[in-house]
Amino acid sequence: MIFELGFVGFLFTGYAFMDTMAAITAGAMAERWRWNSFVSWGLFSGPVCSPLFRAWTWGGRWLSQLGNNV
Repeated sequence: MIFELGFVGFLFTGYAFMDTMAAITAGAMAERWRWNSFVSWGLFSGPVCSPLFRAWTWGGRWLSQLGNNV
């Protein structure tokens, strides 16, 4: 079944990290951005930045292997 407890927990964890990433950046630029910039960043960071970063880091790709050869 698709809505097993582990899968739902994984979705909520991913959502929390995505929301935190967007909130930190938006909070840092709060007085400098207009409303359109907030919306654009939210639409870009959610479906583009967050999945790429999570795949590179937690997917075992190059970013997770970065410090292993030092």
